[in-house]
Amino acid sequence: MPQLLVSTIVMKDTASVLIGKAKDGVDAGLWVIPGGFLTDGEKISEASERIMREETGLSIVPKQMLFLSEIVKPEDHRVAAFILAESGSTGEPQPGPSLTEVKFVDPRELGKYQADGMSPLAIDAFVKFAGLLNLMRKQVTPEAGTTSNLVN
Repeated sequence: MPQLLVSTIVMKDTASVLIGKAKDGVDAGLWVIPGGFLTDGEKISEASERIMREETGLSIVPKQMLFLSEIVKPEDHRVAAFILAESGSTGEPQPGPSLTEVKFVDPRELGKYQADGMSPLAIDAFVKFAGLLNLMRKQVTPEAGTTSNLVN
């Protein structure tokens, strides 16, 4: 039975997104959205903050839960809750115990990282996230200049 992963899409200056390269496990050597396991009694938003601190050295401000993604393959069944957060740190991210590399990248360059090797969960999440961003742009009302809240 899979455990719940909490992965956080961290935006910096609304122009870049955080990715890391997994050190081990089924995603070893692949680009991932940094994440980790939810612990017993921990809220998802708390897990998001803890995991990002442990895996990247960054403090973040979780904004909202976006969606779930699931991988079901022999020897690999994972369910991940994806959280949207803003970087609350001014420094650069540093790889933690599960990552060999971590950096902010322009979302328009994610195809380059996918070609280099990206986790199926990360690919699924970025496709879903792009769809949400497009939907949010369409829901902007020109008169009020506001967007509706898609996810709580």
